[in-house]
Amino acid sequence: MTAPGQDTEAALAGRPSRRARPVPLLPEEQDRQGFRRRRLVDAACAMPFFGMLLWWLPLLWRGTDAGGEGITTAQALIYIFAVWLALPLATGLLIRAIRRASAPDRPEVRP
Repeated sequence: MTAPGQDTEAALAGRPSRRARPVPLLPEEQDRQGFRRRRLVDAACAMPFFGMLLWWLPLLWRGTDAGGEGITTAQALIYIFAVWLALPLATGLLIRAIRRASAPDRPEVRP
């Protein structure tokens, strides 16, 4: 055990305290799996913002002018429907990947 003033002296001298030891890292494979899972969760949390950005994108498009150039309303509606369809599919794939990353040792049960 250390003397009562020893940790304070170490802190004042710029040395790390004996009590403040770094937490040991996980084995490399577990660390990679945890990192992958955190990135997948981050992607799932960002999905609503990404979807909102994709839905607002047609507001930046030009309408059809007299020359026939630009995006028509029909094309914009097809785009919005495609985004509406793609977002739940992408979210479902992310959820599936998160579940796999959370329990790598458990065999996947298929109906």
